[in-house]
Amino acid sequence: MKYKLNKTDTHMPSNAADQIITLEELLFNSKQIRDIKRFCCVNNGQVLGMYKTSNLGEFHVTPTVYKDISVVNRLTGESPICFGPTLIHTNSTTKA
Repeated sequence: MKYKLNKTDTHMPSNAADQIITLEELLFNSKQIRDIKRFCCVNNGQVLGMYKTSNLGEFHVTPTVYKDISVVNRLTGESPICFGPTLIHTNSTTKA
């Protein structure tokens, strides 16, 4: 279920399941997954990177990043770096 807010619409997800679905749509989407498969999972593919973890109170947020090689800046010849799926976790140490 997708929700779109505008000035006259105040409908928000009303139960926990809807709230989780809405949050998941913000953290990753099918376009990001498709792009990662297209750009990173082929021979000599682009690198799927992990961006710096940010601390948001009790939670840590770690976005992934990749280059969208289907787009090229005319001035620099470089492809843009795009945000991929984002990980939310409560522990930022490397120990299990």
